[in-house]
Amino acid sequence: GVSGAARFTGNDVGLRGTNFPEGDDVYKIVTVGGSTTEDLYLDDTETWSNLLMDGLNQDQRVTATWVGNAGQSGRNTVDHLALLQSLPVLGHVDLLIFLIGINDLGAVISFDGAPTQESLEAHAAEFKQQVLNGGGRVRPARPFFKRSRIYDLLRFSALPSVAELVPAGVLGSVGVGPGSFLQGVRGQRENAEVVPLPDLTIGLKEYSGRILSLSAECRNLEVRCFFMTQPSMYRKTLSPEEGRLLWGGWVQQADGSLGYVSASELADAVRVFNDGLLSTCRREGLMCFDLAGIIPKNTDAFYDDVHFNENGARLVADAVSSELLKKGFPE
Repeated sequence: GVSGAARFTGNDVGLRGTNFPEGDDVYKIVTVGGSTTEDLYLDDTETWSNLLMDGLNQDQRVTATWVGNAGQSGRNTVDHLALLQSLPVLGHVDLLIFLIGINDLGAVISFDGAPTQESLEAHAAEFKQQVLNGGGRVRPARPFFKRSRIYDLLRFSALPSVAELVPAGVLGSVGVGPGSFLQGVRGQRENAEVVPLPDLTIGLKEYSGRILSLSAECRNLEVRCFFMTQPSMYRKTLSPEEGRLLWGGWVQQADGSLGYVSASELADAVRVFNDGLLSTCRREGLMCFDLAGIIPKNTDAFYDDVHFNENGARLVADAVSSELLKKGFPE
């Protein structure tokens, strides 16, 4: 479901997409999340954030709309809070859209159900400092910057965060580009022991607290926030072909070996975390959207566990645009 070369353009405010618009006559949105927001393997024009911008401008002609993409692979809600506290542009927009949950859940599973807050906060502190330092390195002068953007993104941004959550045996074979990475992680899952889903109780409680922290920071910034559940391909009955596309759900066991949770139990786990988000939103009166209930759980939308292919990104953009307009966008 993904074809052709993909361009990845960084703009003048540190996001993916077109440059930040001047003036108050443009409604400004930023999408925040992990790799399912970043859409790394899709072209700039094919990401759901860009398609959302196109859709909102097409379906209503009253308010010009701009959407920037703050997604980055491996980032969780602790990282998102650090980003809100350190990236200035996020305090100068009208709406923040959060597609969250899968990386928080992944951390809980990989920690075998143990608390993750302290570890994720330590990692987020490093991320925050990197953002405050403008990325932690001096950017090459143009035009070399544009030509090397994908390489730099993988080498300096994606891999340190992936290293927190991807088994070390896989990282040694990661190359620049999707082929070797996906081949390695899929093969590792296919040949590993199937293990039970860890207890999610502690992780779910931590996750709920993080949602409240994000909401509080949105209030501090005087920016509206809109939370969305995470769609996935996990379900009870995957075909063998679909099963071979999966690579997530690893557990670091007590003896140091790696096991993988079944797709069936991962479906339950994602549902529990999505329900946790919806429950927190209802209880606290937060604006929330069950995106996971709309996106089909197959290769019509995904090329692996949770990452959208080209059609999947279109489905996400259409669903989000429709929901925002239903809620009276841009009010």
